[in-house]
Amino acid sequence: MSNWQDRTYKHGDDTSSYPYIQWVNNGGTLEPRQPMGGFAAPLDQDLPLPGTFAYLHHKNGEQTEVMYSADLTVAVIATRFAWFRDGYRVGAYEDGARGKLQALCLVQTQDGPKTAMLTFTGLTSKHFAAARKAYLSQVRKATKGKAPSWAFWMTIKANGTEMVGKTAQSSITKLALAREVNPDTDYIGGELADQVETLLDDEAPVWVAVWAKPGSDGNGNGDDDENGNGNGNGNGNGNGHSNESNGDAYQRAALPANKAGYKTVGDAVAAGDTDMLEKARTWAEGQGHKALADACSIALRNMADTTESELPF
Repeated sequence: MSNWQDRTYKHGDDTSSYPYIQWVNNGGTLEPRQPMGGFAAPLDQDLPLPGTFAYLHHKNGEQTEVMYSADLTVAVIATRFAWFRDGYRVGAYEDGARGKLQALCLVQTQDGPKTAMLTFTGLTSKHFAAARKAYLSQVRKATKGKAPSWAFWMTIKANGTEMVGKTAQSSITKLALAREVNPDTDYIGGELADQVETLLDDEAPVWVAVWAKPGSDGNGNGDDDENGNGNGNGNGNGNGHSNESNGDAYQRAALPANKAGYKTVGDAVAAGDTDMLEKARTWAEGQGHKALADACSIALRNMADTTESELPF
């Protein structure tokens, strides 16, 4: 009879566990109160963020001890996106669903770089995606396309608050890049680069792909763990090296000719032009262009979706 210890296994389980960091949209949910939201990591993880101790208050009346920071320095390895409704991941957008984006990163902590996940929900996921896209462009320009963005530290920060929503307005904390890339000083180094390459070859594709299956939000609904593994549909081409979120695909939908000059739904989203999106949706419905009508509906819902997801994480 063979023994399990005698075998060299080629494949591991279809899940990977990492410490996690949640974006907090409202500084008022923190004690002591903060003027803005930011990043929060539970103290029961080996993830000492450079920041301050705080209690994070949840909608159900419970609280979590966290380290809070208004900014974070990371190297983004991969991202994944999914739609969630009633705590469960759904395969595609449907009425009442909310978008969630997670980023697998190297994170600078008080104990040095560690691998962790960042979680963004609703409108903030779009802020993060926009910041990362800008950083990708900076890296490509600075290195003349000779190095990937994950090879350089990126600092993102809470960037003020704004009131959003058409009817019941609420305050959210905006997220933005803190600075431009400097390839000479922001390079993560050869040793960390080797670690990232190994993650991209092995764990990252699994981490991305696991969101392609139905599952829970990681908060005790369904069969997923606390990291949200199994929570929806991710991005990338399956090898971990392409990290554009499929959840943003609707932004590429082409708009009809318009006075504002928007070519795509994403152009109108970037300008915050909900009136144009509503007009485009009405036109598309009248013309029978279901794909464009759906894309406009998703964009409008994302732009209006500003409520913070219930924690813990």
